[in-house]
Amino acid sequence: MAQDSSTLRQVYFVVGVILVLVLLNERFGDTSKISDFWNQAFQEREPETSPGTSPPAPAAALRTVKSVEPALPAQPPETVAEPPAVSPAAPRMEEPFGIPVDVYRIQRFGPVPKNVDPAGQQQFRDHFAAKLRNPDYIARNNRKGIPTDFQDYPEEALIKQDRARVAAKMEAPKNTTPVDIPILSGKSPVIDGFVDPNEWGEAIVLPAGGADIRTRIYLVADGKRLYLACTAPDDTTETGFDQFRFYFHLNITPELVNERIHVGGRGGAMALRQTGVRWTGPPAANEDERWKSYPISDWVIYKHHEGGSAIHEYRHYEASLDLEEIGLHAGVPFPARFEVETDPTLDQDGNFKQRNELGNLGSDDKPIWFLLARRQKTASIP
Repeated sequence: MAQDSSTLRQVYFVVGVILVLVLLNERFGDTSKISDFWNQAFQEREPETSPGTSPPAPAAALRTVKSVEPALPAQPPETVAEPPAVSPAAPRMEEPFGIPVDVYRIQRFGPVPKNVDPAGQQQFRDHFAAKLRNPDYIARNNRKGIPTDFQDYPEEALIKQDRARVAAKMEAPKNTTPVDIPILSGKSPVIDGFVDPNEWGEAIVLPAGGADIRTRIYLVADGKRLYLACTAPDDTTETGFDQFRFYFHLNITPELVNERIHVGGRGGAMALRQTGVRWTGPPAANEDERWKSYPISDWVIYKHHEGGSAIHEYRHYEASLDLEEIGLHAGVPFPARFEVETDPTLDQDGNFKQRNELGNLGSDDKPIWFLLARRQKTASIP
């Protein structure tokens, strides 16, 4: 009987446990929550002790159950907004400095007048013909590659005088207002390839294109030299083909297309003259004489010019020219234009595909007109 009574009690205990589990499941509907409830209701508690006494050690047969915090209902994870996608930032432009000029609100562009000084134009023609008869000049042009030595010929000195004479009589087209180039009141810029606001604060600043073009051109003079600069925020490459070009004396004689200075991305400057003059002697005998088959470009016509370029977050250019050497005169308007070139587009094989510009101002047909004049620095020029 005693054994049957013990067995019956075990059966009652099992049935009771099952009923409790059923009730708990109906209440919580989640077995994890039942476990939390069970632990919370029936966890073993530390016996209270009197001050100064040590708590009794638990019985060896009992597993110590640590206190468990009631489980909280599951919360959706906190939503953290993703930062907006940021495209690569364009190079930061320096704070505006210099004297801004709106070259489009007032007429600044116009064709070069013809026959300004017929006698001076004829002298230019005659002296260039004489240079083409100079055997030293012919030998120089017959050398391989672009000449690198200065043209120290008597005829070249006369050619410079002739085009300076014509330039001195130049007049801007009717209804065209030249852009004034200020005369510095302080120190002249250092030509080191960095357009420093402290050095160029008195310069005029021109946009090299429309509203979407960020390239800027700076001009200022000191009475003896003309200073030019350019910033191109969209050019950030150290290598490749980068060049700033200033063209002037545009078509002031029928044979003179322009004189110009090139400042390359590696610094330094090259000066040349593009003409419509052609060789009239015997035809080219070999590849070294191929220059005789094309209109003549005269390289290295100045020796008192400077140029510099470097990357300072983006491409900077600087240059200076001797006003007497280049034949420009204070108080007399002159036509000019600018180009700023960057790396070319290449095809998938790395071959040249096309040239690319970051800005230009003026053209051969409609150059922008300038006037070397003294004026005080102002907030803007209309």
